[in-house]
Amino acid sequence: TVESENITKTAGTYKVHVKVDGNDTYAENGDISADGWTFKVENKKTLSADLFTFTAEDITVNETLVVNVTAKAGMNGLGEIDLIFIDEDGKTVEKNEVAANVGKYTVHIKVSEGTSYLGSENFTDPSWTFRVTNGTCGAVGNEKNVRWTLKNSVLTISGSGAMADYQLFTNNTPWYETPDYDFDYNTGGEVNVKDKVKTIVVEDGVTSIGVYAFCQTAPTNVVLPDSVENIGDYAFFFCTKLESIEMPSVKTIGQSAFHGCRNLKSIGDMPNLTSIGQLAFQDCHGLTSVGNMPMLTELGASAFKNCEELQSIGNMPELTTLGADAFNSCRALQSIGNMPNLTSIGDNAFSGLTALESIGDLTNLKTIGASAFNGCKALKSIVIPAGVTSIG
Repeated sequence: TVESENITKTAGTYKVHVKVDGNDTYAENGDISADGWTFKVENKKTLSADLFTFTAEDITVNETLVVNVTAKAGMNGLGEIDLIFIDEDGKTVEKNEVAANVGKYTVHIKVSEGTSYLGSENFTDPSWTFRVTNGTCGAVGNEKNVRWTLKNSVLTISGSGAMADYQLFTNNTPWYETPDYDFDYNTGGEVNVKDKVKTIVVEDGVTSIGVYAFCQTAPTNVVLPDSVENIGDYAFFFCTKLESIEMPSVKTIGQSAFHGCRNLKSIGDMPNLTSIGQLAFQDCHGLTSVGNMPMLTELGASAFKNCEELQSIGNMPELTTLGADAFNSCRALQSIGNMPNLTSIGDNAFSGLTALESIGDLTNLKTIGASAFNGCKALKSIVIPAGVTSIG
């Protein structure tokens, strides 16, 4: 015999018996039952995240919170669902306080026991996240799909699509305060940046870095996700503390994108890169090596000018155009690999390369600009192809 209040706690098949008190017509009977008077209590199901649908939107600080966790269709007998908000430090934040505090939040849920499902004190899924951001920074037509968050000197760019382009000193990026018009390009003095941006995190989904996006900020290392394909003009202009950057899927690097990043030491392979704009890495005085660029076709004027410590440059087999002053004054560079598709070498392209000893295959070269090899006193030999029609 099981008390009625305990029946749902234990799975099994139960048979109902009744006790009937006697009266003037019927005698008392303490045990009446029949074959069909049975029912089952089945084991309650365990909850998991895949039984729920999570929806959320990234919002700007103090906007209305848009977060929902709902049970999927057919989940009858479920208990009450309560949302729990956990910040990046693992602390629980009250729902009414979430929208007022920038950061990334993970949603957990607490479910009370129901008639068909066991309860759960706290569970979540890695995808149950959203951001409270400082604002939006998407390109025209994509404004709200890319957002920025600045917290503890960490600038995070999240969302999907292209970033907006900006103009230095006139239409500043939103994470800047009033700029310093006395910026010293010789010493690399920084503009007045909110909290002094020391770390930049670009999340997967962002496809391009906007013009002047991170100009003169102070990160030391940057890793761009595979989704980023384009780096805009002046994007990291005079980021004087930047030491390394990884950009494995980038296809184009704009004008002066890394100009003046004097502490940048190395750049890894860029297998998808097709174009480097003029002055892109000029005055990167500490740069010692650049990885392979097998798809590069265009190297702009002064792209690596004054990179005095540059010792090695990767293969550029598809390069067709080498701009004026491209490697001017790269005095530590000793050799340059095969460039069989190169058709033109700009003026002063290799001027001042005092350590240069050899250059690889130049089979399709047509024109050599003025002073292209001026001062290359260590260069022992160079094969000028028969197809060259002009030497400056």
